[in-house]
Amino acid sequence: MASSSIQGRRILESEARNFHLRLVCTVLEPSRRPLMCIFKEMTKGKLPKENFIEYLERIKKKPKGKTFNKTQEKTIKSDVSCNSFDITLLFFIIQEYCDKVEDKNKSVWTTQADTLEYNIKSIKDNRNDVMHEISGLGKREFDDRVRSLQELLKNTWKKIEDTFGTDTQQEVLDMEKDLKIIQEAPFEDLRVYFRELQALMDNEGVARMKEQYKDYLSEAPDVHLLEDSLGTRKQTKILDVFTEMQMIYNQKIEKIEFRDWLTVLGERTKKNNKSKFILVEGVAGVGKTTLTRKIVLDWSDGNNTMDQLLDYELLIYMQFRERHIKSLPALFLSVMPTMKGQVDPEYLKLLIEGKNIIFICDGLDEKNDESQLLFKDILQYGEKMPITVMCTTRPEEIDRLDISSEYACLRIKVVGISEENRSDFITKYFKARGHGRDPKDLVNYLNKTAVRLQEHWRFPYNLMCLAMLWILSPTRINTLTTATELFEATLDEIIKKLNSRQPGKDIPPEDMEDIMETLFHVALINHRAGVVMLPPGSLQILRNECGRMKLYWENIASTFLIQTVSWSERKDSHFSFPHKGLQDFYAAKSILKKFQANSPDKEKVLSGFKKLLIENGYLSDRRHFILSKVDGLLDPENPKTIREVLLEREESSSSSNVEDLVRRSQNVLTHLVGILHYRSKAIAAERAEELVQLLKDCGITSETQWLDLLELTRCDGTLCRLIAPQILQSESIRVEDSRVQAYTSILPHCTDVAEITVKINNDPQDIPCLKELLRIIAGKQWELNLLFSHEYKHPKPDGSSIEKDIQQFSRCKMNMIQGQLSSSSLASLPKCLTELSISVATTEQYMDIRPFLSELDRQLPYLKKFRLHLPAEFTDKEKLQALPQKEMLVLSLQIDIVQEQSLKWASEAASKLQPEAGQLGVLLLHRVGGIADKAIEALKQEGVRVARLEVTPRPNDEKRLKKKAKKMLGCEFVPWTPAYEGDIKPSHIHLRESL
Repeated sequence: MASSSIQGRRILESEARNFHLRLVCTVLEPSRRPLMCIFKEMTKGKLPKENFIEYLERIKKKPKGKTFNKTQEKTIKSDVSCNSFDITLLFFIIQEYCDKVEDKNKSVWTTQADTLEYNIKSIKDNRNDVMHEISGLGKREFDDRVRSLQELLKNTWKKIEDTFGTDTQQEVLDMEKDLKIIQEAPFEDLRVYFRELQALMDNEGVARMKEQYKDYLSEAPDVHLLEDSLGTRKQTKILDVFTEMQMIYNQKIEKIEFRDWLTVLGERTKKNNKSKFILVEGVAGVGKTTLTRKIVLDWSDGNNTMDQLLDYELLIYMQFRERHIKSLPALFLSVMPTMKGQVDPEYLKLLIEGKNIIFICDGLDEKNDESQLLFKDILQYGEKMPITVMCTTRPEEIDRLDISSEYACLRIKVVGISEENRSDFITKYFKARGHGRDPKDLVNYLNKTAVRLQEHWRFPYNLMCLAMLWILSPTRINTLTTATELFEATLDEIIKKLNSRQPGKDIPPEDMEDIMETLFHVALINHRAGVVMLPPGSLQILRNECGRMKLYWENIASTFLIQTVSWSERKDSHFSFPHKGLQDFYAAKSILKKFQANSPDKEKVLSGFKKLLIENGYLSDRRHFILSKVDGLLDPENPKTIREVLLEREESSSSSNVEDLVRRSQNVLTHLVGILHYRSKAIAAERAEELVQLLKDCGITSETQWLDLLELTRCDGTLCRLIAPQILQSESIRVEDSRVQAYTSILPHCTDVAEITVKINNDPQDIPCLKELLRIIAGKQWELNLLFSHEYKHPKPDGSSIEKDIQQFSRCKMNMIQGQLSSSSLASLPKCLTELSISVATTEQYMDIRPFLSELDRQLPYLKKFRLHLPAEFTDKEKLQALPQKEMLVLSLQIDIVQEQSLKWASEAASKLQPEAGQLGVLLLHRVGGIADKAIEALKQEGVRVARLEVTPRPNDEKRLKKKAKKMLGCEFVPWTPAYEGDIKPSHIHLRESL
């Protein structure tokens, strides 16, 4: 890390930077004084103890156009002396409130002439130009610009004297003296001043920055259901529960570890000095914010969990949801509050110039007009000097992100917490929040295959909700197969918590429904506005509803919302929903309620009406007549569409805002799909078409996204029929374990499919919907490949769990099958089969299929590849018989768990199984890598003939062994390193099949 003295020399000892620093000084106080003079003249009646806004209110002065923004209001209210007002604020006040100048829309402000208006605008423009340019001055240009500014200021003071009748002669003399000092100040004076400020920033400024990050960014989003009373909320620390997440990059091909982000990106900038840009994408709730905050906290604590992270001298954090920071200098000042009052924000930018900086920008999808401009400033800054920018976003915002070619880019997709790490997350979470409870049973639940395959458990927040539900309502856990069901169950517990905090009896159901409807409405209107921190108007809506129902506002707020202090403002606290994903869920509930209110449940209304007519003695004919009339009245003349409910906004909303709203509503619409299924509401075809179109408009376009939707929510038959064409964009389908449920729902609606491959890596009996999927496929005339990898690799002594399911494919166009098959299953295989891989666990199972194997060429006339898997010594080798030799048929043998004492058995078994007049195409021996020498010798001794010998794991001296195998057996020698014990990597299997 560079010391302040080194940094000072680097910045100041070039002539260009020296002159730029001097030029910056000219546009601070000397340029501000004329505008401050005008301000003082126009506010001579202001009382010493009142701020400028109070003064305006007292004299009832209205602006000519715009009013103050929040930042300006804050500055004005905090300084009754007004001495801290900068040029930008003073210029705004003069334009809006000074009676002595022309209206700001008149040309006198922009037409070059010696007028007060044009002069003060020129002062403001010159200040902005100097502060935003990168230093590159020579002495001649510097002197010219100082002379030009001196003339401008002199003319401005003359116009002030003419306009306000005040003597400005001394002001002109002071200005000329100041500019002379700035021009001629000894170089060492500038250096000392610069070093003093820089030392303050490097030490106290950075130390306070790190403390601030740790104070405001260390808390993880949580469910907060265990607290018994108000004021007892316990924070969950991000670093206490953070668990390694699954991430991929390079067009969704390669996995990347959290530690390697900066290293991988650095490889792309070795030959140049480019800035670096890391785009971190992921759907709502997948853990993007948690990742970025961990990076900030690790940097602040000096934890080297990410390679090269601690090489950065400054880490600048921003959230796109924040509104009050509008410029890069203001951002620097907000993260280093120690420098406030010590240096002009623009000067702070100069102090930072040349340092090794990383910007962490969280939540691009939550951007507003102000944060978008700030982000643009950051990117432009990086075009002029090398920096690193890390930005998180939901996928729907990526297409609109334009990054300059000056940046080297790395795009990372956060998938979530992987299956193998979820138990670790739960264990950490219980340690932090479990109140001494043992998470063992919940961990066992998560480790069940059927549960691991549920996509929504990859989201950290969902796992937190699961932990709370397991503590509060364990009987409900087994019903949570979708994210919607999880959020519905969590909402039920939140409502219970609200009732427990009410004095006396529970809130009546109708009142609870009203308060929930109001809460959902607040979530929706703030989603429309792109707001996470709830504004005062939304809070007042909730307060009013509490007052109407005589409920305590504190109970509602503490149960449904969280209260936080803005990390950068550090003063005003804000209410928000505990998690953006929960706000999206509530917004979806509101859309459904509003949509249903416009389209009443006719069946329910007619049923109630009929019951009322019967109770009042109406005859059948009369009842029929009345009900027919009511039925017509229940049809709304102009029923609202889902789009209209979602986009219902003020008339002033622009079309671009509407487009933005649709794009960032992906998670809301996903929840809406889930709620419709959860409530068992059959959706009309017209509305289903509209919903699918909305999902496409908001960015769900890829096969993976549609499959995620089906896994996370489930869909009714109407929606599945419409979604099927979106997924099946090619003639080939591949179904793996985690997608079985999704494809089960859409395959009945598929027609244009040529080939389907089903590859099951886990035990088939643990895969939900697998039997139903196989039944659907059996009724189709598609080319079929069935790979039951688990049963092939780990055959069961009692046989396959899907024996009968396999036998239903006798009339299908099956190309390939892999698994554990009995003689009955083998006999049912279609004659067109070209590849067969089977395994046996016992001698009895081998004897059962031996008759079929002896007639393999007749039973399966088109077979080109056959593979048999035997566990070592589990089969009586004396019962083994030679496989039939057939032209163009590759015979492969796999023997597992081969140890030194079983080498002779394996060699004899291979010898007995090899064709009498031919050879084995492939012989795979597991766990003989360390004794490969002896294996080759044993095979030679038993006269084994083989074209290719494969072993695991990879031996150290494979080159020598290759020569030995070639010499002794005349075969190729190929060592592999299995993905895990007893298995072979898919790429290796592919190579064997290509022989």
